[in-house]
Amino acid sequence: MKRISFLKKYAILFLFVFIISTPFCHMETLTTVQASEIQPLSDDIRWIYYQKDGALYRRLYNYSTNSWIGSWERVK
Repeated sequence: MKRISFLKKYAILFLFVFIISTPFCHMETLTTVQASEIQPLSDDIRWIYYQKDGALYRRLYNYSTNSWIGSWERVK
């Protein structure tokens, strides 16, 4: 019987702390952001592949600045 009481006390304490520490979000405080106001924090850099004469080549391309990075390198 003591064990159940012990568990109940800690469960109630845990729930109380969880409820108190949970921030409350009100709809009045939410703001809307236009898509033009959002700026990425990092560049979008991806590999570009092409095949020539049975050999596979790749090169990095920066889609944020629309520019190539480095030179073509043979993969296979």
